[in-house]
This record gives sequence, structure tokens and C-alpha cells, in this order.
Amino acid sequence: MMPHRWRPFKLSNDPACLETLTDIVGLSVAPPAHAVVLSIDDTSHSQARDRTQPGLPLKKGRGATHKHKDVQVWLARHPCWTFHVTPTSSAWLNAVEGFFAKLTRRRLKYGVFRSVRELQDAIRRFIDEHNTTKAKPFVWTADPDTIIAARKRGFQTLESIH
Repeated sequence: MMPHRWRPFKLSNDPACLETLTDIVGLSVAPPAHAVVLSIDDTSHSQARDRTQPGLPLKKGRGATHKHKDVQVWLARHPCWTFHVTPTSSAWLNAVEGFFAKLTRRRLKYGVFRSVRELQDAIRRFIDEHNTTKAKPFVWTADPDTIIAARKRGFQTLESIH
């Protein structure tokens, strides 16, 4: 056993989790014809500026995410766009989360960037290196029903403990 490698697993208690999970997995497995599916991390918790900067980490109300009033107004004016937002504590569903985690661990975590330009250059170098050596198309291999069943088992286990 390697306790230093243990990571907790969270279950979302979002009431719409099952519906959203089905939507997100469905978009990955069988995207609609003539649709563009983008995976976006709206609040990366990477702290990329010099640690002396005030206001870090991101505070409540500071990011213009999918819940922001301006975003909701834009979506109302552009009905051809639909957001399928990953449920709380289900970031593992979002493929781009893994990329941001890797970027944070390998390039940003211990770096000090004194300007936006330095940060942008470091990110671009990482992307170029990643695309040259590691990038490959994402292919969803898990059965959506298996994921939903695992979520149900997780809640059953939690209920049996409490």
C-alpha cells in the first residue's frame, strides 16, 4: 500500500448530476451531427502568477463562469449554444481537467511568473512540447451505464457507512 499516492474520491450531491452526467458522457460517446463539442474548464484553480500577488486564489464572485449574469444574457441571445456543465465534484468527467492538472503539476506549480507574457510563454512551450510528444485524440472507452452504476454504488456505500 502506498498511502502517499491515495487520492480521495468525491460523489456529487448535485440533484441534476445523473442527467448532466448522461449528457456529458453522451456528448463524448456520440456527439450530435454537425456539432462542435468543446470541453472547457471555467475555473481552473491553478495559481500561476507570482505568489506575492494579492487576491489569490480565485475568490467567490471573481470569475465570469457559466453562472455569471453576463454569460446567461449572452446565452439567451445565442440559443444555438448549449452548456452542459460538469456537476460539482465530478471534474473527472471533463477531459480538459486532466490537461490542466498536468499543466499545473509540470509547468506552473513551482514556477514564478512576473508578467502575463512570461506565463503565456511557459504555457505555450508546454502545449508545444505536449503536442509534439504526448498528444493523442481522446477516445471514450467507458460504458456510460458502468459510470452511472459506479455512482449509484458509491452512494449506497456512503449510506451504509452512515
